[in-house]
Amino acid sequence: MTGRIGLSALLAVATALGVSGLTAPAHAAASAPLVQDATSVTAAPALVEGLAEPADASVPAAAAARAHLAEHQDRYRIPSPNRDLVTDAVTTQSDGSETVRLNQRYRGVPVLGAQYLVRMTHRDGKRTVTGTSGSYFTDLDVDTDAPALPTPGAVRSAVDQVRAELTKGGYRPAHAAGGADRLSGTDRGLTVLPTGKGVLTRHVTVRGTDPASRTPVVQEVFVDAATGVALFEYGGLPTFTAPSQGGAAGQGGEQAQPGTPGEPGPGSASVTGSGTLLNGTTVPLYLTKPVR
Repeated sequence: MTGRIGLSALLAVATALGVSGLTAPAHAAASAPLVQDATSVTAAPALVEGLAEPADASVPAAAAARAHLAEHQDRYRIPSPNRDLVTDAVTTQSDGSETVRLNQRYRGVPVLGAQYLVRMTHRDGKRTVTGTSGSYFTDLDVDTDAPALPTPGAVRSAVDQVRAELTKGGYRPAHAAGGADRLSGTDRGLTVLPTGKGVLTRHVTVRGTDPASRTPVVQEVFVDAATGVALFEYGGLPTFTAPSQGGAAGQGGEQAQPGTPGEPGPGSASVTGSGTLLNGTTVPLYLTKPVR
């Protein structure tokens, strides 16, 4: 099994997770790229639309979703939905629409970024599957019982990886005072990285403070379970700092807070727009436009 994770694979997993702050360690050079379609490491379709297939209306939505996937193995190529898919969330709308989110497990171990969605309607005592989408990796072949680095060693490796990134180039500002050393790691258990045939890793959450910016650091690090080498990581808690509006502040004026309308400046008018967060929530955006 290779000790390197392809950069394309890392980006594909990050896209599936919807995360930002992706960092591929320098030693994780390109090797086997991951393309999430039927021509690569998975035969499961990424998107199925236009269905109108009956499903059991007498059972919970998640059970009906798994039963649908099991009944159509020729389409989905998921051999055992009841064994390998665990319920993440079930969303029900007032119009009877249901969305079931199922997370993949490989021999009981979570697969990073692998989630399959089943969309249904449940009205007038009848349930109908309307479509599916997501990522399920069919070609994994990982020895989940292979000898592994003891957990404390894996946690230390993850912490060392983040510490090295925070102090790379030897930069340690005077105010750091050991800030990069005040890092701690929490073991989250084993995780399969779905690149190639899969790589068994240990997921560690590293928390602390950036010695340069003094901002909180929360980094999700995945280290090779056998060697402790960091293979993939992403920032679990991005910090956003709103730019100051020097003119208003310098004159003692109040700055408009995010999500609230502010007073338009001379020659402009306020306009309410909208934007979409990463989780799909639509939020108002209070803007201004010039008045001619």
